[in-house]
Amino acid sequence: MKKIIYFLIFIFLLTFTISADDTSIQDYIIQSPRPVYPKSLMAENFEGTVRIKVDIDNTGYMKNIEIIQSSGIEPVDVVSKNTIKMGWRFKPAGYDYSLITEVNYIIDDQGDHDTSVTLIDLVIEEPEENNAALSSSSSLGKAFRDINFGDSQNIVEIKIENDIKILEKYHGLYEYEIGEIPYRVYFDYYQDQLCSVKIKSNDEMANYFDTKIKNQRDTLVDVITKAYDEPSRTYDVNFFDMQSGYIKYSHIWYEDKFDNTGKIIKIGLGEYDATYYSAMYIEYRPFIEAKEAEESKKEKDTIEDSSNDF
Repeated sequence: MKKIIYFLIFIFLLTFTISADDTSIQDYIIQSPRPVYPKSLMAENFEGTVRIKVDIDNTGYMKNIEIIQSSGIEPVDVVSKNTIKMGWRFKPAGYDYSLITEVNYIIDDQGDHDTSVTLIDLVIEEPEENNAALSSSSSLGKAFRDINFGDSQNIVEIKIENDIKILEKYHGLYEYEIGEIPYRVYFDYYQDQLCSVKIKSNDEMANYFDTKIKNQRDTLVDVITKAYDEPSRTYDVNFFDMQSGYIKYSHIWYEDKFDNTGKIIKIGLGEYDATYYSAMYIEYRPFIEAKEAEESKKEKDTIEDSSNDF
């Protein structure tokens, strides 16, 4: 009887610890798959712990990962570190922070080999005071003109007002000339931080596809090639490849590997309602991935809520 009481008290304390500490830390994590117990160690019935420190920058990008307490078994250390490095995703917080976590390799009461993850500590690096009117996360890299990824919508609007080459046509629609060709410019945000820029030509009818539209596309390609060298990948896109509502990308920079700022650039041809246009997307992938993960979770939650109606 005493053992049962002690066990219930332990469970209560454990639950309290998780709700008081781990919940706030968990808010910083988008996904966190558990490492798998190495099959090669099952015969040895190994039990132990690896403690790992992960440093995340203000965009949610993992800057560094290190083992600060080894299990003493190299395969265990390797699988723990690699699972976090390759599978964990973190939320942009607007400041740098570090997470300390323990990966526990255990044998449960049924004799099964399993793992558990415990979030130990959250260390937040206080941002430096900066009273500059246009302070922003410029370290994330240039998005367009003087505008950087990580800029808030307010900062982007201020910079646009100060840039005489970006014209506001009407109702917040911006236009910019590249090679004397007018393109529309759109800005997208994640948690009030600029995450992507879309540059789009005017719509044209099908008979202009192989002349005007492709020339507009090639103008964008020439500009980006001059700034970033040759694209990492190219695709042949023809009229018969087009599909309404979609953009077929023909030139991509950093498709397989982001540049050192996390930026990826895609240029292609699009179709909408039997009209055609050229387009360029400039994206900051860590923000885009975080945004997509959040939207996917919301969609899943909506479906689950709807299923409860029946």
